[in-house]
Amino acid sequence: PVGMRAGLVDGALLMMEMPDDIVRSISMNVPCVSIVHRFPNLAIDSIDCDPGLATHELVHRFVAAGHRRIGFLAWGAGTSWEVYGFRGFREALFAHGIEHDPTFVPGVERPLPDRAAFADAVLELLDGGVTAMVCTADEIAADVRAVLAARSGSLARQPVLGAYGGGPVGRACPGL
Repeated sequence: PVGMRAGLVDGALLMMEMPDDIVRSISMNVPCVSIVHRFPNLAIDSIDCDPGLATHELVHRFVAAGHRRIGFLAWGAGTSWEVYGFRGFREALFAHGIEHDPTFVPGVERPLPDRAAFADAVLELLDGGVTAMVCTADEIAADVRAVLAARSGSLARQPVLGAYGGGPVGRACPGL
C-alpha cells in the first residue's frame, strides 16, 4: 500500500485470513495484530476467542446431558477457528472416552461444496444416530434448523445444537 511505502503506517490490524507469505511480508515492515485469525507459523499477535476451549466446553456439556454421538459441522473453509475448534472437539471426545468417528465431521474431513451438500450431510448425521452437533458458527446451527424444517417438514428430528461463533443470526435465534 502507498501509505506503508511512504512510512505513514505505524502498524497493521489484519482482519482477513491471508497467506502466510503476505502476512510475513507485512509484519517485516510494521507491527501486526491479527483479529480472529491465527498464524501459528509467524511471530505476530492475535486477538481471538479460543475455539478449542469453546468446543471442549460444548462437548463437555453435551456429554453431561447424556450425549455420546456428537457431530461437528463446519463449512470446510479451513479457517483458523475451524481448525482450532476441531482440535478442541477431538481432544474433548478423547477426554470423555468417546472414539472419533470421521463420518460425524462433515465440512472438516470432507468440505461441503454447497448448501445441498450441507443439507445432505446434516441428514446423514441424524441417520447415523448423532444426537448433538457442535457448529463453528450460529449461522450453521440456524441452517441445520432450516434444513430439518424444509426436508422433514418439522423440527422433530432436531439434535441439540451448540455453536461457538456467529453474529446477527445468533441474536435472532436465541434458542441456539
